[in-house]
Amino acid sequence: MRGFFSMDALFALTLLMLVCSSLLHVYQGRMEAARGISWGLEARMVGEELAGTINAVYSGGSGLELRLRVPDRPPLTLAFDNSRGEVVVRGEGGEVRVGTVCNNVENFLLPPGAGILRVYWEENRIRVVSG
Repeated sequence: MRGFFSMDALFALTLLMLVCSSLLHVYQGRMEAARGISWGLEARMVGEELAGTINAVYSGGSGLELRLRVPDRPPLTLAFDNSRGEVVVRGEGGEVRVGTVCNNVENFLLPPGAGILRVYWEENRIRVVSG
């Protein structure tokens, strides 16, 4: 019989499409989870580098100035919460907080793409500025 399509073939094709679509759904979920984890690790790394730089300037005393390059990707907003003594890193994936040794850091809020940060003493406080 020419042009005849059996029910077995139709059932097999439907089953194949069902399996492929479920695998694709699982793959997409895993990729989203991996992106979220990657963002969190990147944000934590930037926060720890900035907190370490602030701690180094604090322990080095007045007159010490350090510079830190912040990556452009992922876009991160950097801030300091003086009440808790924490560097706050915000972005599309949420917020990461990293503690510092000192609390006499002037509050700052740096937008994404800050580039190179300058960390230095000024009037008995540590300042963090872009540039």
